[in-house]
Amino acid sequence: MNVHPASNYNDLIINLEKYAVPIANKVKSSGVMGVELHLNHVVADEVLLRIEEFKIWLDKTKLQIFSVNNYPLIDFHQKIVKDKVYLPSWAHEERVHSTIICAKILSHILKKGQAASISTLAGAYRYHPEFTNTSLICENYLKAFSAIHALNQKHSVHITLALEPEPDTTLDTIESVLTFFEQDLSNCAKQKKINMSEVKNVIGLNLDACHASVLFEKPDKLLTTLLEKGINTFKFHITNAPVLQPPYTQEKINSFKKLNEPKYLHQTFAKKNNKIFRFKDLSEVPFEKCAEYDEVRSHCHVPLQ
Repeated sequence: MNVHPASNYNDLIINLEKYAVPIANKVKSSGVMGVELHLNHVVADEVLLRIEEFKIWLDKTKLQIFSVNNYPLIDFHQKIVKDKVYLPSWAHEERVHSTIICAKILSHILKKGQAASISTLAGAYRYHPEFTNTSLICENYLKAFSAIHALNQKHSVHITLALEPEPDTTLDTIESVLTFFEQDLSNCAKQKKINMSEVKNVIGLNLDACHASVLFEKPDKLLTTLLEKGINTFKFHITNAPVLQPPYTQEKINSFKKLNEPKYLHQTFAKKNNKIFRFKDLSEVPFEKCAEYDEVRSHCHVPLQ
C-alpha cells in the first residue's frame, strides 16, 4: 500500500477499499488476500487507537495483513524525498517508538500461530552524522527486539523485524551485514545479557534483489551466505536494476540519464577491475568519463521481464 498515499486512518481505509478489496473479491475462492500496509508514524498511531474497529473491518473484507512497511516515516509522496527517507534513523528514539507501535498493531490483528514482518531501515544513511553511532543503533534495535519478543510471547504470534539492506546504509554489502550481526549487534546483546539466538529469531532481513545488484552482489550468493550464517531473511523484494555497459554510445548514456529525477535518491555504483566507485545520486555520475568503467548500475527499481 505504499503506492497509495495515506496521511491518516480514514485515507488508509479509503485506499484499501478502492484498491485492495476489489482484487480480494476477484480471488475470494482462495479465502483471504495478503496485504502489506504502509504505516508512517502518524497513521500507525491512529490505527492503534482504532484497532478494534480495524480488526472488524479486516474480518469483513477478508484481507490479511502479512507485513507492515514502516521504512519511510515521512510522507513518501512529497515532491522531494531524497535522503529524508532515512530519517529518523535507528539512532533516534522516534524510530524505536514507531516500530513498537506497528508491532502492537500486528499483535492485535494476528491470530495465534500467525507470522508477520515489519520492514524497516537498516541503521542509518552513510552521509548523515549518526551513521557512525553504531552502538546507539544497536541499543535501539535491541529495545525494539525486547518489545516485539514480549508481544510474541504474550499473543503466541511471530512478529519479525526485517532490516532492508540498501546502498549507502549501515547494512548494504554482505560484508557490512555480517559485521553488523556477528560483531556489532552480537556484542551489544552480550553486554545487555540478551540471548543473540532469540534476537536473530526476531531481527533479520528484507532482502531486495535490486539493492544487492546495484552493489554488484549476486542475490542468490548473498542468500546462501546468510543461510550459512544463520541470519534470517523474513521477506524478499524481487526487482531488477538498470545497467549501463560498453560500448558507451551517446544514445545509451542519454537513456540512462533519463532515470534521474528530483523526487527519490538513486545511488549509483561503477565498477572497474573489481573496484567499486560510489556516487551519492545518479546526478553526480561523471558520464563524460564512462569509458573508464566496466559497468555502471543505479538504484532504480525495474520490474523483472
